[in-house]
Amino acid sequence: MSKISVQQRKYFTERIQNAINNKISVLKHKNASRVTKMGNKQFDNYLNEIEIKDQLDRFKEVQEEYNELSQNISLIYSNIKKALNISNYESGWKTLYKQSEHHEMLEAFRRCCEEVALQDSEGSSLGKQIEILEKKKRAATDVLHGINELEGLTAEVNRILKGSDIPLLGE
Repeated sequence: MSKISVQQRKYFTERIQNAINNKISVLKHKNASRVTKMGNKQFDNYLNEIEIKDQLDRFKEVQEEYNELSQNISLIYSNIKKALNISNYESGWKTLYKQSEHHEMLEAFRRCCEEVALQDSEGSSLGKQIEILEKKKRAATDVLHGINELEGLTAEVNRILKGSDIPLLGE
């Protein structure tokens, strides 16, 4: 037997390993299908053996209930915002998603409650006092900004704004 060099030994070792690895790879591919079939047949037994099947089934039920509740809550919130004439992207208003957490939902509905209370308070005596003061503040600010120097322009803008629920200039 003759001696081979280190380089030859390395070459033959790699060649043999590559050839064997190729054969192993083909066998693993063939075996993958069998393993999958066996796994599918044994899956329920496996879940029972590790005592998690009941928990997974309960999780599925809870998740389905969670999804339904979340969707209903989001829909109710959306309908309330529509009733209050609040656009979806108005500043200060949350958007509820399927993944929204409980505290986010509470904050969103608290904002709705505050808006309803604010709208209800506008007709009260305190609400009327606030509105009178707001009008006086706007009128004083308009005078300070020189609105009285632009009477023709003011009258024209007020004519355009009349009936739009936008405060008129100078009032």
